[in-house]
Amino acid sequence: MSPVYLKWPGISASRTLIISVDKSEFGIRRDPLNFGGKTFLPKKETHITVFGSTEATELQQMMQRDPAVETDIIQAFENTDWSYTTTSEYRHLVRTAKNEAADHATEQSIIVLIEMDGMSVFYEKLKTLNLIDRGLPVPPPHVTLYTYNCDAGIGVHSEDALYELTRERIGKPA
Repeated sequence: MSPVYLKWPGISASRTLIISVDKSEFGIRRDPLNFGGKTFLPKKETHITVFGSTEATELQQMMQRDPAVETDIIQAFENTDWSYTTTSEYRHLVRTAKNEAADHATEQSIIVLIEMDGMSVFYEKLKTLNLIDRGLPVPPPHVTLYTYNCDAGIGVHSEDALYELTRERIGKPA
């Protein structure tokens, strides 16, 4: 696969760092998906989250304080190969609020994991520049396909979080 170098997308309005991807690449249906007795909605827009809101907000604040930091972050991003391949590893994720009795407190999503070395490369570049904590885990690259009760999907910040949120590994949603 040829390398894919992207322009810096900036920190989003929802204070995340995301890479937009074409939903047609992932076979997302237009109609809702019935899964496990629930009606999952297809994701309106699809992306790969590089940084969630906490880390992206911290980066944004550093960039606002120091233009040199902004230049370093943009160069690190734009000099990273962001190519990816999809896998056949689909997961059903569930996050339940403290009040487990309320159905509205349960958020669910169906994701597909992708292989994207650029994620860990970018994190390592920022760690080397001392812009993020050395212990910050690299989130497992994935795309959210369908959601139930959480339009934005469920944040997966680490491999441990992926393990905890995974209700089951599933086949490709049809």
